[in-house]
Amino acid sequence: MTFVSLTTDFGTVSQYPGICKLIARQRIPASEVIDISHQVKRFSIVDAIYLFSSALPFFPPGSVHFMLANLYGHGSKDFLYVYENQQHIFAPDNGAIPHLFSDRPFKLFKLKKTPSEMLVPQIMMHLAETARSILEGYSEEVEQVDIENVMQEKELESVFNPDNIIARVLHIDRFENIILNLKKDAFEEHRRGRDFVIQFPNGDEINQIGTDYNSVKYLNKVAFFNASGWLEIAVNHSNAAGLFGFKPHNEVLKSYKIITINFL
Repeated sequence: MTFVSLTTDFGTVSQYPGICKLIARQRIPASEVIDISHQVKRFSIVDAIYLFSSALPFFPPGSVHFMLANLYGHGSKDFLYVYENQQHIFAPDNGAIPHLFSDRPFKLFKLKKTPSEMLVPQIMMHLAETARSILEGYSEEVEQVDIENVMQEKELESVFNPDNIIARVLHIDRFENIILNLKKDAFEEHRRGRDFVIQFPNGDEINQIGTDYNSVKYLNKVAFFNASGWLEIAVNHSNAAGLFGFKPHNEVLKSYKIITINFL
């Protein structure tokens, strides 16, 4: 059996998740399709990256993944392919794959052909057929490319300065917990044992790392590294994004997309 995953921004009140699942089952023999999420926020590749990367470690070797969020974000008809850690990953050339692997070197490939039409069914058929060929040992449909020749979104990365980290907001979940684009190893390496203050747009601060939501009292704020390894900001039994001045679905308020961590 081959596990196939779908991560999209189609929403659940849409025909496209069902169409994509049916095409995957038809084109990839003995496949089991897993919905990681169809609720990726509109136009947000970082939201897709967070949801996908959080689920990726649980898939067995040889799984196939289709990240179909923000299909039309940059006007490119190209699709990219990566084989890392025995996982086959396909996504549009919209900055998602370079950002997904930004912390380590990887081999990047581009599909030689583009879909017959840039419509969801044709895109899915093209990707599924390419995946089947690769699974069967044929790699003529992809060619290696340099990362500098594909779309990148450098501004989505956290910035590491000598005395602070400008952390990007990666995801705000349905409880309005804030997940930052910062893993524990990177935080501790840059911290070098120093005290720190996490500062929010509304003036609130956190100066210690907890273990989970209940490591603080009811309605108290907490920062901890979540099950997926990202730094998460929460308020026990309340909504951190609202209390700290964030607007989860407002694409205009760019200043709400960063949190500063100062080292003392």
